[in-house]
Amino acid sequence: VGTPPQVSITPNTELQEHVIWNAHMHSKYLAQGFSSHELRYVVEKFGQQNLDVDLPPEVEVESVWVDAQRIHLTSIRNSDNLSHLKIPLATGDRFSRVRIRFKTSSDALGFRTELQKPLPKVNARILQAYWSVAVPPGYELGA
Repeated sequence: VGTPPQVSITPNTELQEHVIWNAHMHSKYLAQGFSSHELRYVVEKFGQQNLDVDLPPEVEVESVWVDAQRIHLTSIRNSDNLSHLKIPLATGDRFSRVRIRFKTSSDALGFRTELQKPLPKVNARILQAYWSVAVPPGYELGA
């Protein structure tokens, strides 16, 4: 509703960083404080072959997938910094789908608990992002 948006070409048409068209994180929280998360990116590749991801130090990575291929964690981790991942994007394709599964733990859910979003930092421009959350029976999401 309203006036239609206007689009123009940017002066610098050579992109140096990847573009994440869609970033979706789905989180499931348990009453005891454990949570599991799945982060999905649709990445348009520009420049480098890798997507650099810096996860918060408190997360435990379970798996990483690029398109339909599971990536061995030892091949993408830095031994000096285990929360930094260098995820290889598909070489022949312009777009890749990246999926990262990890878990965290915190204090048990209480009467009123503010949930923390354990989002990583990536070497890409994110155009759209959203977070969906599931909580156990007996709890509900508030504003």
